[in-house]
Amino acid sequence: MKNFGGVLKKEPRIGTDFHGSGRLSRLNSVVVLAAFNEVKSKKVKGKIGDIRLKSLGLALIFLLFAGFSAVWGDARKVKSKKAKGKIGTTTCGGFVFLLIVILSLLSFSTALGGIITVDDDGVADFNNVQAAIDDANDGDEVVVQPGTYTGEGNRDIDFSGKAITVRSTDPNNPVIVAATVIDSGGTYFNQHRGFYFHSGEDANSVLLGLTITKGSAGYGGGIYCYSASQMIEKCMLV
Repeated sequence: MKNFGGVLKKEPRIGTDFHGSGRLSRLNSVVVLAAFNEVKSKKVKGKIGDIRLKSLGLALIFLLFAGFSAVWGDARKVKSKKAKGKIGTTTCGGFVFLLIVILSLLSFSTALGGIITVDDDGVADFNNVQAAIDDANDGDEVVVQPGTYTGEGNRDIDFSGKAITVRSTDPNNPVIVAATVIDSGGTYFNQHRGFYFHSGEDANSVLLGLTITKGSAGYGGGIYCYSASQMIEKCMLV
């Protein structure tokens, strides 16, 4: 359902050998690739949390060690030659390498997104769906625990154009889908709908495996779409 973009298929090239640190740098490029693939695998299975943080953290430690080793080695050489005030091109390369590593890891983390949980009567990040969506960033998943969600924050739910997924804990299980209910509580005189898509959402905005009920509106009592082409799958409107 989610688009992770292109998959890294080969080891990234390291342009500078760092005077003997090249092997360590190449080793750590493999560490980054392995950590990224592990996180992606966990993300597809809907299990991210601490795994992502531990994988990226481990990769960051290795990479920082490689970069600092390169910079420290070059600094010692510069000092031994009494070339004070002149930093070698390789030393500058080491600093650039560190900057690229940090920015790359932050990009991986943002692209993969995280999981935000919703539970109306248990421990979770939020107790209503709209609050979780408002807190989400592109690429995140809002996972709604089984229960009946009603009242403010659980009706007229708006993605606000975000490229996120809102889903039940197991969209492939009809029992879970039937037990995860968005109750709009709409009536003829007090109209409300389940979800309202109107901010240019596309296929990266996904609604998956929820039951939506008691919507009442002139158009789209359950789900109303206007100027949007979001993805809706395995939902029940009753």
